[in-house]
Amino acid sequence: MGQEEHLAIRTEHLTKSFGTSRGIVDVNIEVKRGEVFGLLGPNGAGKTTLLRCLVDLIRPTSGSIQILGHHGKSKDVRIRQHVGYLPGEFTLWPGLNPQQTLSRLLNLRTGIEPDRVTALAQRLNLDMTRPISQMSRGNKQKVGLVLALAPVADLYILDEPTGGLDPLIQQQFRELVQEEVGRGATILLSSHVLHEVEHLADRIAVLRAGELVAVERVDELRLKAARPVIVTFSGVAPLASLEKIPGVSIALCDAENSVSLRVKGPIDGLIKFLATQEVVSLVAPEAELDEIFLDFYGDPAGQ
Repeated sequence: MGQEEHLAIRTEHLTKSFGTSRGIVDVNIEVKRGEVFGLLGPNGAGKTTLLRCLVDLIRPTSGSIQILGHHGKSKDVRIRQHVGYLPGEFTLWPGLNPQQTLSRLLNLRTGIEPDRVTALAQRLNLDMTRPISQMSRGNKQKVGLVLALAPVADLYILDEPTGGLDPLIQQQFRELVQEEVGRGATILLSSHVLHEVEHLADRIAVLRAGELVAVERVDELRLKAARPVIVTFSGVAPLASLEKIPGVSIALCDAENSVSLRVKGPIDGLIKFLATQEVVSLVAPEAELDEIFLDFYGDPAGQ
């Protein structure tokens, strides 16, 4: 099997411009078959633009796309038959209930198994008889998930799939993702729920201002991030001396004798300094993915 056959998605120099505004610029990604690939970035970073290009809802300004070994611009029916897609925003008929909605839309596609639709609805606790107009955002999201996951597809492209879902249904979604990957499917998952991507994704890509700034495994990102360290001293915390240590910054002074630090790069300098002090406790929790995200790519609120 050649390299192309090992890939579910490949983009080369993918660019989409909207007049004078920029959507995505020169994006190169490769998503392997059978992996969960996370796509992260603040609002306006270009995540949805990228996904819409992949499913041929919008055409790129330049660059190329290959989906499951086929060229993305061909609108090849072989692509559409093997991809499930959940848009980040979608509209449903308010006068219909989920049963009527799913029946109407899924009839447009061959090979849908009614038992699979029923099982998905049950696992997501979706009331199939309640009118869409009376549903919460989370319940409408369940309808979208059933629509996206109903086909037994080779690739699922899911844009913000857990928006509005309660924690129990989010857990069901994670189990569904793991089951689909277990049978060989590929999942491309765009999300602001960083914790969710951390637990599901094999690798993540980060977009910022339309540009790809990283494609790495989560554990590799952790190694590059500033590490949190909490130190409690027997006496007053020596803040001035701590600030002089290369790579060390004070995140929070919890009490007179306790300080939360962030350490970038080698931790050797901090350890040598602490060896000269009376330290009551030293805790180095693992950095959360959201901390890594903010540390490397800036505060999303500022984008």
